[in-house]
Amino acid sequence: HILSNVDDGVKSMEDALSAIDTYKDLGFSHVVCTPHIMTDLPLNKPKYLISQFEKLKKEAEGRGITLQLAAEYMLDSNFVDHLNAGPLLSYDGRHVLVETSYLSASPMMLNQIYEVRVAGYVPILAHPERYLYMSEQDYIRLKNGGMLFQLNLHSLLGAYGSRARKKAEYLLKNGFYNFVGTDTHRWKWLKRCTNRLELKKSMLAALVPLFRNNESLVRGEWVDF
Repeated sequence: HILSNVDDGVKSMEDALSAIDTYKDLGFSHVVCTPHIMTDLPLNKPKYLISQFEKLKKEAEGRGITLQLAAEYMLDSNFVDHLNAGPLLSYDGRHVLVETSYLSASPMMLNQIYEVRVAGYVPILAHPERYLYMSEQDYIRLKNGGMLFQLNLHSLLGAYGSRARKKAEYLLKNGFYNFVGTDTHRWKWLKRCTNRLELKKSMLAALVPLFRNNESLVRGEWVDF
């Protein structure tokens, strides 16, 4: 969420560039902007977000980071309208990042996921460990239905509470995750949290293929099994 002043992420171009510099310092070379698209942000439609993204790209030239635009779609009452208006802002033209309410399951969610797949997209669920209502059976049901999972890296630090951390550890250990993201809303948080992140060797080993999958995804080389 480093596209400035479009959602609850960074609020200025200066902070957006600071985030990009922080990614560079941490060893990243490719960053995907995934601004929220939801009912509460009516301006956030592809045309507007693309225009804001082009401004960021121009300002960030020469900083050694490749930037890409996708989006994080809330599975709310307007989602199918975005789907019908298409194309969705995705990682590679096919894989789309989605989220849902943290507190309770939407009665529309399973139908919306079905509509996504019928439209030719593959849904990637953002930070599944942070949904309070989801149980092990919910995760299994979603995975069996073709949903891919993206870990919020700093959940492993406990940045979103102990419950999310325990869920993240469980899902990582048991091979639920396909990808990993930072979900950066403030560049200082990115730097501070990453510097404090200490993981067991087994968890680091489990993260390595997720970062490799990230690379395959943004290169358009990811193959669904």
